[in-house]
Amino acid sequence: MGLARGQVSCACLLLGGSSGLLCVVISAYQWRALLLAQGRRLDLAELIRLYLIGLAFSHCLPLGIGSDAVKTLYSGRVLGSYPLAAATLALARLLGLLALSLLLGGVLCIWRQLLPAPLGAVAATASLMVTLALACLLGITRLTSKRQWPAWLAKAGGWSCSLYGKGVAAVQAALTTLVARPSSFLAALGFSLCFWVMAALNYYSYGLALDIHLPLPCYLVAIPLVALAAALPLSLCNGLGIREGTLVAILALYHVPVSKALFLAACVDAQGVLLALGGWLAYVWQRREGK
Repeated sequence: MGLARGQVSCACLLLGGSSGLLCVVISAYQWRALLLAQGRRLDLAELIRLYLIGLAFSHCLPLGIGSDAVKTLYSGRVLGSYPLAAATLALARLLGLLALSLLLGGVLCIWRQLLPAPLGAVAATASLMVTLALACLLGITRLTSKRQWPAWLAKAGGWSCSLYGKGVAAVQAALTTLVARPSSFLAALGFSLCFWVMAALNYYSYGLALDIHLPLPCYLVAIPLVALAAALPLSLCNGLGIREGTLVAILALYHVPVSKALFLAACVDAQGVLLALGGWLAYVWQRREGK
């Protein structure tokens, strides 16, 4: 029986590691789909490399901004357009939030009986707030798409001729395209949904290896909420501490011991460190090639 248990744990760890790697690939596919929707193309291997490099920087820069900043910098260099890279990043974040909201709403509709009352209420509130915020943003974009920004706003700080100003204009243009042709971004939204499902499967697999037996729908709610909490600008290193504390608080509703919940968070953090090391290797190799 001990051997069988060990085999199950190894299989779960292998499944967890594989799902973590698939999250990287799915994120790269989402960026590729967004670029295709905007009429541009970038090699998938290049996008995976950029994701890993960004992940490496996110572990050492404050507020986890490294991933976004570095990915925008290097993808803009490859694409020959930093504003296009900034617009793609903005669309990726917005569609990721929309996918998160849709996932939370779907789980609440189908598996509400598996969730404790406090967790269901928090998930419903988060889904509603994200949906309303995105609806307001897209509504404002639609209303202003046929108008020009006020002259004083465009000239403030030299925005009209600065790289930052061009980035703002590119983001506005991308949002306008999203409102005008939403069907062209369905593939990117689908990849965002797949990312969140795979992230939940990542935690679920490590949880089984640690003898935490919770149904997958519980993780489909818990992990998006953990990601939302980690995205708040309250920690210094990529949500470190907030992510773990939120996971412990959610699993406590299922009577999971704090030690096991922390060990689960540590497993995922260790996976992130390994991926970040791969990103640093890719960064060093890129510097050696002079790119």
